[in-house]
Amino acid sequence: MSVSLYTKSDLVSLPAPILYVIDSFGHVQQAKSTNEYYVAIALTAEDITFRYQYDIQGGHWVSGGIVVDFVLYIPFAIPLEVDERYWHKDTSGERYREAIITRYFGQKPIRLTGLETESVGLARSAIRRKI
Repeated sequence: MSVSLYTKSDLVSLPAPILYVIDSFGHVQQAKSTNEYYVAIALTAEDITFRYQYDIQGGHWVSGGIVVDFVLYIPFAIPLEVDERYWHKDTSGERYREAIITRYFGQKPIRLTGLETESVGLARSAIRRKI
């Protein structure tokens, strides 16, 4: 019987797993972050119908297009954004983005912070609190 031992540097060099989100409509996409992956699992566990990566005004394919992290259907469409440090900074571009999302859906998006979505359990608690 042989035992393999990994050093810390070996573990750092291992590739991160690829995470996929399957939304309520059967669409499969690679998760944009682990936080969004945890939110998707939490929404599924809470039995909330959702769409992942919802395009507005052409989404990624059109200049000026926007992609909303999640749209919840309870029973009408509610935008939900996962505000992580890298993607959602407090900039004029982010404020413009929120204005477009608000106009499109008729309400401001629900916002979950990166800290609120560091695990499935934290994401579930935040969703229960904010929805």
